[in-house]
Amino acid sequence: MPTDVAARSQVRVWMSAADGTFLIHALAIAYGSGAAPESGEKLQAGLSPQVHRDFDWLESELKKGNGKFLMGDRLTAADTMMGFSVAFILKMGLGTKGKEWPAVNAWLASVEGTSAYKKAVEKTGHTLG
Repeated sequence: MPTDVAARSQVRVWMSAADGTFLIHALAIAYGSGAAPESGEKLQAGLSPQVHRDFDWLESELKKGNGKFLMGDRLTAADTMMGFSVAFILKMGLGTKGKEWPAVNAWLASVEGTSAYKKAVEKTGHTLG
């Protein structure tokens, strides 16, 4: 966590968004997909715009940033939390159909390319792939 109060607050915003915005919207699709196929498709169509807005927000924030991570050139807890949520949503295709977010994809590749990420995957054996 950054020591600067403003930066620390921004990290907390991203950490909250990871679970309280991104996953909440996507998990509603996942939970509803167990319904009859036609109901699941209607649910996905109805909820996908919110997932798109979430990813559009992240895309625009990443384009404004000064570095390859959410808070610049240093990996923070914000990247860790958001990285899991975003990777899960993309891997599962929860409301992302028909859209691409190049800055999000580049940022996620940066997160997954860090030695800390690689070490965690090696240690746990866990990947979303």
